[in-house]
Order: sequence, then C-alpha cells, then structure tokens
Amino acid sequence: MSEEDNDEEKKSSNLKSIIWTVIWIGVIIGSVFLFFFLLQVGLNTQTPITVVSGRSMENTYYEGDLLIIQGKPYNSIVPGDHYAKNGSVIVYKSSYSGDLIVHRVTDVRFNHSGNEKYEFQTWGDNNPTPDIGWQSQDNVMGVVIFRIPFIGWVSLAFTKYPYNIVGYSIIGLIIVILIFTSFDSKKEKEKEKEKENNNIKEELVKIYGK
Repeated sequence: MSEEDNDEEKKSSNLKSIIWTVIWIGVIIGSVFLFFFLLQVGLNTQTPITVVSGRSMENTYYEGDLLIIQGKPYNSIVPGDHYAKNGSVIVYKSSYSGDLIVHRVTDVRFNHSGNEKYEFQTWGDNNPTPDIGWQSQDNVMGVVIFRIPFIGWVSLAFTKYPYNIVGYSIIGLIIVILIFTSFDSKKEKEKEKEKENNNIKEELVKIYGK
C-alpha cells in the first residue's frame, strides 16, 4: 500500500469518526428531550424537574437538590404546619419574578374571589415569615414527590452562576479534544504497528523465499 493510499485511508477514517460523533451527539440530545417529554406526560406537569436554587427550604431541601414534581388535583394538596414541617410542598411560578419557588403549603382556600379557583398560602421552612399574598392554582406546577441531593449543582453552575459558563465550556472542550486525540492516536499506533509487521513479513519473505 502506497503512502498516498494511507493518507486517503486516514482521511476517510477521520471523516467516519466525525460523522459517528455527530450522530451520537444527536442521539444523546434526542434521548434527553424524549426522556423529558415522557416525564411531562407521566407526571402530569410541564415542569417535572426543578433545582433548588436558594436556602429558604433548609433543612428540608438544600441548594443544588434536584426535585421531581408531579401535577396533582388542587383539592388533594394538603396544607401543613410551618413548625411541624408537614403538609404538601409545591412548586409555583412567582407572579413577580417568574422564578420557580419551592415552598410548603400552610393554608388553602377556594373561590375566595368568586373565580372558582384554589389559592395557596406558602411558607419557606427556613423563612421567618410566610410568603406575601396567595398563590393561584394557575401558577402551581405541582407537588414535590422526590429529592435527589445536590445533583442539581450542574444546572446551577450554568444558571445561577453564568460567569462560570465560559470556564466550564473550555474545560469540557479540552476534555472532548483529549478524548478524541487519544482515540485517534491509539488507532494510528495500531495502524503503524500493523504496517511494521507487514514490512517485517515482506523482508522475511525476501530473505527466506516463499
């Protein structure tokens, strides 16, 4: 095999590696979106997952905790006691900031304004006073049903601390480059070794004959 043939084979191999990498990235991204859609359907909410981004619910939930949310009938949401830390913990969208808030329900009322809707009084476990006003059912995303400790810090690194995005992106890019460089280097070494073995075989044939 000539040197030109080796170069062509190398280019073709690199192109195949790039194509397969793009395909796998597409499959991973598609799988994430599919998984999130299935969670939305299965848990009956547009926001099946959220991350605790403050300290208002300590010592129940901590910053960085990943919470699983389930949409439930509003009349099944149970008011609890702030000091006993019982009752339902809901996730609702703030009417002021649009942020998602994770707080405990301490009171419920229905049709207070003649609108035939439920409204909820909420209070963060670590806050000295209840939240201002009542939260309409229209802003309630669901009830917290499960907690995965601290795994949400990956998300917070890109949202609450956006100045870290460039740094994390550079680190991620370097890791990806190192992985593919190592993979290509390994393949090149295998090809070189195979080529060397073939040359040795050819020399042996020349010396000893067929």
